[in-house]
Amino acid sequence: FAVGVREVSLEEGVVCQHIVSRGGPAYSLSEMIQFAEGVVEVRVKEHPGYTEGTVLTDALLHLTIGVDDTDTKDRGATFALTLSLLNVLSSLPGVTAIAHKVAFLKPDIPYRTVGNAVSFIELAIKPGVLDIVIDEAVRYLQAETLSDETAMAYRTGFRENQHLRVFAARARSEEVVVEDAKEAAELSGVKILEITGSRGIIGAVAAVGLSGLPKEILLNPEADFL
Repeated sequence: FAVGVREVSLEEGVVCQHIVSRGGPAYSLSEMIQFAEGVVEVRVKEHPGYTEGTVLTDALLHLTIGVDDTDTKDRGATFALTLSLLNVLSSLPGVTAIAHKVAFLKPDIPYRTVGNAVSFIELAIKPGVLDIVIDEAVRYLQAETLSDETAMAYRTGFRENQHLRVFAARARSEEVVVEDAKEAAELSGVKILEITGSRGIIGAVAAVGLSGLPKEILLNPEADFL
């Protein structure tokens, strides 16, 4: 083997990756990885023929933010605004951008703009900056939205939630109402914020519920994922 991860542990807010390597990877471990972004410390122990090391990084929160109803029928685009939001938030200290995704809901809803698409972004953040990130997201959306019905939803963590998945599936196959979205959010621990109105809550919660799915499903509202 050239490199292998022996163990990963969490110790007092720090992720410890215990790695064994030899050859070129051993050099990278002992000499170069300490300069990688996010690395707090590298502990190296040399052995005959191989190198053993522990790479320490801060434990981060996975944050997903869903946004909907930021445009009009002839102006703006939610996917563009959320991409810009990702860039703004990732410039904050303690925040790293992960992804920007677009998904489609039921395409023939009467009050849709174009295609009934929603967007969500994913970030890795230090636990202590969550409130700062959310406040900045609200401020930015309030300043940039073109709609009176913009809303945002967010959650932390990776674990899939069945209530969210079921609601997202419904939003792709039938017309749902704001109360349905609020109930799903409450059952799944998703926080919702009215930026300029409440109608966007539907798409924002559905967007968060679609996070973690492959793009083939996100872009096909008829795809089954339950």
